[in-house]
Amino acid sequence: MVWAGDGETLFVGAAGSGILRWAPSSGTQPQPWLDTDAHAEALAIDPGGDRLAWAGDKMSVLVDVESRAELHRWRHEGAVASVALGPTRMTSVDRHNRARSYDYIAKTGLPEREVDTLHAISIAAEGDGPWLATGGYGAIEVRGGAVPISIAMPDCRESPADLACADWEQRSIEEFGDEGSQPASYTDSSPDWLVHDVEFGPNGQMLVAGRSDGVVLVVDLAGATVVQRFEADPDGAVTVSVSRDASLIAVGGKSGRLDVFSRVDGSARSVQAHEHSIRDVAWSGPGQIATASYDGVAVWQIRE
Repeated sequence: MVWAGDGETLFVGAAGSGILRWAPSSGTQPQPWLDTDAHAEALAIDPGGDRLAWAGDKMSVLVDVESRAELHRWRHEGAVASVALGPTRMTSVDRHNRARSYDYIAKTGLPEREVDTLHAISIAAEGDGPWLATGGYGAIEVRGGAVPISIAMPDCRESPADLACADWEQRSIEEFGDEGSQPASYTDSSPDWLVHDVEFGPNGQMLVAGRSDGVVLVVDLAGATVVQRFEADPDGAVTVSVSRDASLIAVGGKSGRLDVFSRVDGSARSVQAHEHSIRDVAWSGPGQIATASYDGVAVWQIRE
């Protein structure tokens, strides 16, 4: 789901194979816009609104918005999890943590890049910039700067003041060896969370991550540190989105709750937006956001 540059037109991946176009203020229903040969899991649009990229299955495709003509396509080895469009470049990242970039002005491919994260769940790429990020169990990894960034989740019992701290649980594990040998027992400590979503903020200065415990972290990329922490839907922060001026963060929760946090004063506003888990959120401007779930798409006005 992505808004066009005018802030009035919304493109949405359909339940089957296709992309819908919708102008919510017109009062009309979403209309079929483009047939696709796979479900469009991720959408992106360039800053000028002239090109749209969609990704699904093991492919990513670039199309011209006006003519809907296909401009570029390639296949990945793994399922594509994220696609980004900048002023000159399309980047798509698959779940094998491999990123492919295409300069659509020069019409040439760029060297493939890789990001290593154990059990990557969420993947993000910055439009024309160097950053790639993955989140999963145990850490958030960011590559693209002079020094790789790794944000590990500390144990809250040991570091309660750390903004990135996460609740941990202990469990007893019993392993059986060869036939006739005695079983071995030990205690394992592990976090009871995972990173559902990561997204870069404007100008590649920050990264926002949503976790399964409902915690949302803001990472300053220049300092490689967590600088803000917000408490969202306790059932899990499934999807996150940063407003265009980076002052607001929208969080779609597993319970269907939408939270909007102010990075300026820390205030929060919440609404039960859907009956089911929110799968995507997208800003059109400082005061309007779209949410998508299994029960449909909704547009919300954020009043000052």
